[in-house]
Amino acid sequence: MTTITFGQWLRQTRERRGLTQEQLGRLLGTHGRTVSVWECGRQTPSAAAVAGLATWGRISTRRLAELLEAQRESDPVVVRACRRLGAHFDLDPEVFERAVLRAAGRARAA
Repeated sequence: MTTITFGQWLRQTRERRGLTQEQLGRLLGTHGRTVSVWECGRQTPSAAAVAGLATWGRISTRRLAELLEAQRESDPVVVRACRRLGAHFDLDPEVFERAVLRAAGRARAA
């Protein structure tokens, strides 16, 4: 099963429904620019926006959280940095990457 990111899901769903970013933004009470940065993965939506997206997208908030996690983990800058640091310290780069991502998730939750 191919995992998609939140941004990919949002764009595919929006396009399948024939909406522009601006139109979706209006439906959610925000701007098209905001939808754009969500789709590109530069920002994540607030809890209130996630609830609105879940209703609009007919998807559970739990599944949206999984998609957001997939997006965070697929951030190419984070992945490259973790692999370089892991290699530098003679650690398994993938193990190091998972540890950093877990730590980042705990830091965000705090």
